Amino acid sequence: MSPEEWEGYDIHKIIFVGDAEPITSIRSYLDPLVCDRADISQASPRYYEFNALGVNKASGIQNLLKLCFPDRKMTVCAVGDYDNDIKMIEYATLGCCPENANDRVKAASDKVFCHHSEGVIADIVEYFEKNI
Repeated sequence: MSPEEWEGYDIHKIIFVGDAEPITSIRSYLDPLVCDRADISQASPRYYEFNALGVNKASGIQNLLKLCFPDRKMTVCAVGDYDNDIKMIEYATLGCCPENANDRVKAASDKVFCHHSEGVIADIVEYFEKNI
């Protein structure tokens, strides 16, 4: 079935996994065809995915907060390193990333911490405890 034949079908989740070069080609072809029907993201150069429109990490956090803390405003810290994390990082009170995150994630983050293999979560928790 071609993407043109997807009309009338709801997209719940589609993942493409492969080498970076073919994924880039697939993305350049499909993005314009589904951008108004799905949340599109990439978790790495090798993973390209569609979720139902409005389904992403930020909406997941919003729904969780509504369910668990319906009457309280919560402070949220989010950490990510690739494009699929950007909406979540932008939504969070404190959006963070490790220094090895891509440039788009760094631009969306409030603060950049050490490399992920050098204890980034411990550094973020320490920063959060002292500053938030």
